Amino acid sequence: MAKEFDGLQPAPGHFPSALLNCFLFFLVYFSSYGAAALLVRPVYVILRHCDGQLSSHLAAYILSIPFAKVYCRIHWICLLLGFLLLLLRCRLMSFEKIGIRWKQWPHYLRFFVFGAAITAIPLAAAMSGDRWQLRSNFTAGSMALVAAGAISVALAEEIVFRGLLLRLIGGVAGPRFSMALSSLFFAFVHFGKFSMAKFSGSLPTVSDGFRAAWSSISSIFEAFQPIPFLSLLLLGLFLGGLFLNYGNLMACFGFHSGAAFVLIFFRRAIASASASGSAAWLLSSPLCPIVLCVLLPFHFHGNGSAQKTRRQCP
Repeated sequence: MAKEFDGLQPAPGHFPSALLNCFLFFLVYFSSYGAAALLVRPVYVILRHCDGQLSSHLAAYILSIPFAKVYCRIHWICLLLGFLLLLLRCRLMSFEKIGIRWKQWPHYLRFFVFGAAITAIPLAAAMSGDRWQLRSNFTAGSMALVAAGAISVALAEEIVFRGLLLRLIGGVAGPRFSMALSSLFFAFVHFGKFSMAKFSGSLPTVSDGFRAAWSSISSIFEAFQPIPFLSLLLLGLFLGGLFLNYGNLMACFGFHSGAAFVLIFFRRAIASASASGSAAWLLSSPLCPIVLCVLLPFHFHGNGSAQKTRRQCP
């Protein structure tokens, strides 16, 4: 696996391996639901029979959480482990190889501000007619949690969708097709919601776990809406274009975390009906695909400064 994305073109000798890696990516994603379904009962059994004061308090806390959330967290652990193994197989077990080059931090800062501004301006305009104020329980510590959440979500998604999936498909079909397909998958998975499944007995059964898995997967199709899907698709293409343009993930990471920061801040810090559904409103608004369509051509075709920066990357 080459360090530069430009080198990830289909190669006859590496095509079978690249195709297998693409298959493994989607296998890891969808099989993680089944793995969580199989593990949910053993996890509850272990929690019920754990010994020791510290572990018993932790078990009591986990058992107090709704079953749907426990299943979801087990699923995310399975997904994380699967992707870590895939990164290991692809020899991408460092930030440098995956495309996170901290020396390019100016790209991150510039696009963080850009992403935050692009997101905040329409949200603030939509709330102009509402009475809104900062929540009384929102503190400096809450702001730090918002920033940490935005950065961690953006980092994880950029590593998975641009750093890993876009690279894997690029080794099979080239960068342009990989950008389109990874963006489609990026938009598809964002419609997933928490499973609302429950169990009736004292312990969940394997069938309860698979019902939760099916509920999680089917929610992606049930929650599908055309305009939000188009917005997410265009956002994925825009972020993929940044990756192609700059040759690393710092610009994508910056824009993504800036937008996520504003959305999380509006939802948690601002007391307003509009702010509570800020992400849903922004994605459902026709303004979002219009703005992204205006921005997209620039990053599809690149620009001189970005191309120069990419050639100078180590």
